[in-house]
Amino acid sequence: MKLENLKKEVESLQEEVDALSAEYEKTLAVQKNNKAKVEEEDKQHDILKHENDLIAKLEGHDYFDVLINGIMVSGVQDYESVTGKQDNSRKQDHLAQQNSINYHQLIKKYSPAIRLENCYRFGGVSAFPVNVPPGESGEYLGIRFDTFDTCKKTFVLPHYIILKKNPKNNEYFVFKSTVPKFVSVDDLAAEYLNCDLKKFVFSIRKRLIEYQLRRSAFIKLAQSLPKSSLKSDLSFSKINICYSTHLEIVLLCGPTKIDSAIVLCSPISPSNLSTAVLKRKLELSLKGCRVDDDFCRTFLKIMKKSRVKTYYPTTK
Repeated sequence: MKLENLKKEVESLQEEVDALSAEYEKTLAVQKNNKAKVEEEDKQHDILKHENDLIAKLEGHDYFDVLINGIMVSGVQDYESVTGKQDNSRKQDHLAQQNSINYHQLIKKYSPAIRLENCYRFGGVSAFPVNVPPGESGEYLGIRFDTFDTCKKTFVLPHYIILKKNPKNNEYFVFKSTVPKFVSVDDLAAEYLNCDLKKFVFSIRKRLIEYQLRRSAFIKLAQSLPKSSLKSDLSFSKINICYSTHLEIVLLCGPTKIDSAIVLCSPISPSNLSTAVLKRKLELSLKGCRVDDDFCRTFLKIMKKSRVKTYYPTTK
C-alpha cells in the first residue's frame, strides 16, 4: 500500500516537473523573441538617429545661400511689420553682419551636408527648410530652381520662392520670390499651389528652362554677329537684330520657337522686287524655328542661303 502511494506521489511530482519544464521552455522562447525585437529596435534607432543627425545638419544650415539670407533677413520685417522700423533695421544690420562673419565657418562645418544638398540640386528643383529670423513666427517652405546655361556650360544663379502658411486656413501663399516678373507666379499659385504643389513647381521650372534656353540661344547668336546689334526684352521674347544699316530683323518668340519674323529692309533695286523676295524668304524661313542650342547655326545658315551678305554686307 505504501509502495503504491509512493508511486502516485512520484507520478504527481513528475507531472509537475514536466509542466514546469514546459513553462520554462515557453518563457525562454519569449525572452529570446523579446531580445531579438530589442536588438532590431536598437538597430533601427541607430539608423534613424543617423538620418536625423543628417537632416538636422541640413535644416540648421543658417542661410548657406546668400540670396536666401537677403530675402529672409531684409525682407520679412518689411513685409510684416509697419511699426518699429528703426529697431528692425538695426536687427537686420546686425544679422547681416553676423551672417557675413560666420558664413565661411558654417561652410567648413557643414561642408558634407552642403555637398549632399548640391547633389539634390542637380535635379533642378529642391526644397529646403527656412530659418525664421529671430522674433518672427510662422511656417515657411523654400523652393529653389536651378537652371543650366547651355552657352556658358554652367549653372546660373538660382531662383527662389519662399512659401508661408496662412494660419487662418492652413494654406500656403507666395511670401517672397526671385522668379522674374514675366513668369506668372501668382497666377500659377492661384491655380495649383494648394491643390497640386508638384504641378505648381514644375510649371514654374518649365518656364524658367524655356527662358534660359532663349537667353542662351540669342546671346550665342549675338557673339556670332559681332558687327551687328542685337537687342531684346527681359524675357527674350522680342528680339531686334540690326544686321546692317539697311536691314533689321524682328523676331517674336513663343516659349520654344519663333512665332513670327518681321524683316525691315531698304530697297535693293529701284523695282523693289528683289527686296520683297528677300524679305518674304527670310520671314518664312525664320518662322517656326526652334529656339535652342542649335538656333545660332540655323539662323546663320538661313542668312547664308538667302544671300543676305551679298545684298546687305555688315559694317562696323
